[in-house]
Amino acid sequence: MSAEELKTPIEPFRKALNLLGSDKSIAIVLALIIFACILGTVIPQDVPKEIYTEAYGRFGHQALSVLQITCVFRSLWFRALLFLLGFGLLSCILKENPFRLENIGFFLIHSSIIFILVGAFINSIRVGKGEMLFRIGLFLLPAGFVFLSFIKPLVLKAKAK
Repeated sequence: MSAEELKTPIEPFRKALNLLGSDKSIAIVLALIIFACILGTVIPQDVPKEIYTEAYGRFGHQALSVLQITCVFRSLWFRALLFLLGFGLLSCILKENPFRLENIGFFLIHSSIIFILVGAFINSIRVGKGEMLFRIGLFLLPAGFVFLSFIKPLVLKAKAK
């Protein structure tokens, strides 16, 4: 086998690495993730469909449901964006030589972001019940700060799908 025959199967992978690892591609994916997070914050998530119908009308509710905007952080397209960002960061790591001593900071920062993205991806798949309890009273925060809470006890529960 010649060297060119051995290179051919790797070429599509190398082109994908170069495309997804470019600064422009990562910036576009990050912008899309930011826009999706804004949508997921502004539009109520996982509430009964009557609330969507009342707020946005029947057509608006159907459009939001089809586009999976009523459950942004668990939607397939949001997971795909997380995957593309992780793949782009991985390609950045592979393009640089992570095993040289002067690239250790670059490697640690990019690999830690990938680690966080893996956690976010797993969390978007495994949605379980959650509960948070807020109490009235004094709270000691780090560095000696005191926080006085006047919030009534409130329990927030996340629904499991």
